[in-house]
Amino acid sequence: MGSVCRELPTAYLRRLNPNPLHAVLFAPLRALFWLVGSLPYPLLYALSDGLALVLHRVLGYRKAVIQGQLEACFPDKDEAWRRKTAAAFYRHLSDLIVEAFKFPRMSRAERFDRIQIDGLEHMAPYGAAGRSSIIALGHLGNWEWGASGAERLLPHGIRLQGVYKKPTNPSLDAWLKRTRARHGMGLVGMKEVDAFCQERTDAYRAYRASGKDRLTGEEPFALVLIADQSPSNPRRSVWTEFMGRETSVFYGPERLARKFEMPVFYFESVRTGRGRYTFTISPLVMEPLEVEEGAITKAYLRRLEEGIRREPAHWLWSHKRWKHRKPEGANELD
Repeated sequence: MGSVCRELPTAYLRRLNPNPLHAVLFAPLRALFWLVGSLPYPLLYALSDGLALVLHRVLGYRKAVIQGQLEACFPDKDEAWRRKTAAAFYRHLSDLIVEAFKFPRMSRAERFDRIQIDGLEHMAPYGAAGRSSIIALGHLGNWEWGASGAERLLPHGIRLQGVYKKPTNPSLDAWLKRTRARHGMGLVGMKEVDAFCQERTDAYRAYRASGKDRLTGEEPFALVLIADQSPSNPRRSVWTEFMGRETSVFYGPERLARKFEMPVFYFESVRTGRGRYTFTISPLVMEPLEVEEGAITKAYLRRLEEGIRREPAHWLWSHKRWKHRKPEGANELD
């Protein structure tokens, strides 16, 4: 799933080597998803309230990380503000966890009632022209429920493809793909993104050149990339300013946009109520080869930072975002 699920018991499954017990090991987690996902919303959020209390007051989950990052990113705020924001973050994190369990069990009517998606009209012309694109977003709001956008893009001839880290447990992997496919979304492994984009781009160009209709499954896609995590290797990443700090960032969205000439859209998630979100798709960089190197990455980070500063409690502060120090000779964005 996403970062929310990395907070959950799936972590132990990811560390296992492939073996015949995978289905058995996954069964308890699948049962838990069914049980929690079947709860009515009042009980679901009562569970979330209890979880928030445990994470915040009992376990102090990553308390030093959260407080330290809030202090470094908001030096103008006082201690009372940081404590209040941290408490609000724990409540938001707990809601995200139970909502991740709920999403696979939500009906279409529930999704359309609780999730509003604006800006689809910006992508429609690209779908009609057969041009694939990139949707860049961050761990702000509820990125898991953003998968609901897939079923609303399909009428525009665009298939949503999420990029994910494949779990080592094949039963978990198959379940993730099934739950996403139910909403019209595909998944492609991080190591296979380039080959996937190249294959689809070549196929589309061949069909266009031949004058024939494109085959089912060769429709344009929108590649969903969450790019605000901390890169594992600071020497292979690029460095720029984000949230007022020197930050190593992924260059993947910009690299792919330039390589395959894909326009880039920004996907913003705003919580409008408990269990209710508005997602907005807006143009970021439409012609990637017409802007200077680094412009796409900086535009993405600027939009993300604006959203974080508007709703600071709704970003994933428990992630150790600034765990690397800038090495000598690091790649920098001007």
